[in-house]
Amino acid sequence: MRNSLDTTMIRRGVTLVELLVVISIMGILMAVLFTAMAPAQRAALETKERENLRQLHGGFKAFAASNNNRNPVPGLIRRGMRDFDGDGVGDRFVDGSGPEDASQNDHGAMLSMCIMRELFVPNQLVSANDPSTHVYAYNDYNYNLYGQLDDEDRPNRWDPQFSNHLLGQGDNNNPGCNNSYAIVPLAGERRRDNWDRQGSSTFPLIGTRGPENGDSIHINVPQGGGMPDSITGQLLATSGAWRGILAYADGHTDIYDGFYPEHLTFRHANGNNVPDNVFDAEATASGPWAGDAALLGPDAFLTHVDTVESQSAVNPYDVDFEPLHD
Repeated sequence: MRNSLDTTMIRRGVTLVELLVVISIMGILMAVLFTAMAPAQRAALETKERENLRQLHGGFKAFAASNNNRNPVPGLIRRGMRDFDGDGVGDRFVDGSGPEDASQNDHGAMLSMCIMRELFVPNQLVSANDPSTHVYAYNDYNYNLYGQLDDEDRPNRWDPQFSNHLLGQGDNNNPGCNNSYAIVPLAGERRRDNWDRQGSSTFPLIGTRGPENGDSIHINVPQGGGMPDSITGQLLATSGAWRGILAYADGHTDIYDGFYPEHLTFRHANGNNVPDNVFDAEATASGPWAGDAALLGPDAFLTHVDTVESQSAVNPYDVDFEPLHD
């Protein structure tokens, strides 16, 4: 018996043209959706970044609350040897006593000391949007090292394998960097006037890192230019220009486009107040740090310090370090 359905009604497959049309429509819809979501994703990232910086600053404040209102300084925790026989040479370590050991005052030791005291956790030190292949959270933190003696019979107060070497050349078997954020160096007048003293609403202590000397070089990059010598334009910005969040000594945070926050100025050698680039050590002055802008404090300066290269025998604020940028 012949099928009553007309042969023209026989089901056929989707043609290649129809499939391509459907795929094209889906692609257009996805592009529109992603474009609409981009501002929301950026806002969420900035909110997370701001919260990280608040938590880190909160850790500093918690430390200060039980340490004479001073933010953490490693050299005041692992001090130098005390001289017990008066010959001018340190004989023995005494916990909580003795001269400050300024050689300890790098950012890695400072941050690791805070982690050891559980003021914040390693994951909070790494931006969710960090483009560097060298930067990653330190998930093997050794809390059991606390109190164990080193080869100088000084008790450990942090995990020395925690690294702050932004270029991925850290010591102590850690080839990477475990911190995304730029911090005021624990040195010179900046430390004395802004790290050791609390409450300033005009001096940033920590924030989104930026390029060396706060230089942006725009070369043949469309839609606003870019920073070919630095990956920091990829942290919070969308077109290669730097955008970041700074946390101030009083705990508030602000977000900026560019390296010159409007309210930040410093007094130039000619006596005039000039705009302050937060990633450039610009100040010069007379006195013990004359000509050494990396140590001076009238202007804000944020960077990574992995190693204190040398220090004065009599002045713990007078140290040499190499600022690190990527």
